Amino acid sequence: MQTSKKPEKEIKEEKTQILIEMTASFSNEYLDEDYKKLCEKLIRKMARKRKVPFLSGRIEIWAAAIIHALGSINFLFDNNFEPYASTDNICNFFRTSKSTTSQKAKIIRDMFKLNYFDEDFSTKYMIESNTLSKMTMMNGFIVPSDMLPILEKILLKNDLPDENEVKNDSIYFFKATLHYRHLHFNEPVFRIFAIQGETKLYTLAKTTLKYFNFDFDHLFGFYNNLKEWTNSQERYELPYLDVNKDSKFQTNDVKQVKINEVFDEIGKQMLFLYDYGDEWHFIIELLETDSPEPNEKYPYIIRSFGKVPSQYGDEATHKKHHEIMINSLDPSQTSLDAFK
Repeated sequence: MQTSKKPEKEIKEEKTQILIEMTASFSNEYLDEDYKKLCEKLIRKMARKRKVPFLSGRIEIWAAAIIHALGSINFLFDNNFEPYASTDNICNFFRTSKSTTSQKAKIIRDMFKLNYFDEDFSTKYMIESNTLSKMTMMNGFIVPSDMLPILEKILLKNDLPDENEVKNDSIYFFKATLHYRHLHFNEPVFRIFAIQGETKLYTLAKTTLKYFNFDFDHLFGFYNNLKEWTNSQERYELPYLDVNKDSKFQTNDVKQVKINEVFDEIGKQMLFLYDYGDEWHFIIELLETDSPEPNEKYPYIIRSFGKVPSQYGDEATHKKHHEIMINSLDPSQTSLDAFK
């Protein structure tokens, strides 16, 4: 009897969790909580690659290589530092050879350009002990970060080019979660995808709807108040949109504003409201930013979870929606004024 082959997405999720548990076990015995979190962060970053490296090869080798790669850039193998662990400790724990572990670790370091004092994968101790962490590059010169405001004023006064105006080509990783006032979902419905930070919000909206199989044929906007969008202080809409026109807050044009101008920190969420009649709500959350992959085409979807309801619904769904609208009306309202 033939057994059905597991889909790649399911295999990836299983191996991701196994790697997290394996590296956590080693961290609990030899390292600390800081290393444990860094290992999980690196594993999840590997899992977001279009071609996930750890889907092939022994999982124990990848676990050992992940710790080896992080240890190499954080002086883990120097017994003058704490925590300390040797290559033998790693290889004996996972029962792997030194040569294979080192080779895989180099693949990981090259893949993500990991080096000493890496901004994303340095331990807290390494960051605090790095004297260069309080320095920054400006117009080709290394200067103290606390002098930036003064130097920027001087640059503006003398009309010199500002390095901050250089194009930001970072890739933004988003999680878009669907909410709909007329339906209750038994499980979360979300999509995770990658898109260029220089892209306009208009394209972010179009991309989100594409990955949820929605038509792009209604008005929409982005709002920072996730529960009461009409009270949003930060709002981005189509230039000809005439909703909540009496709002005291300024509205910005989704065709002019870039993604990296709105999502300025990891974890920031915005409400993407689509179709002001039905009000489909999508919570857009910035998960991470990264450098673009060579020869990669953006945007692309990374993960799709949950069944998306029909945008327009079937006859039964329309009837249910109609009943909800009627039941929500004030019984004293018997004229067409109730619908205005």
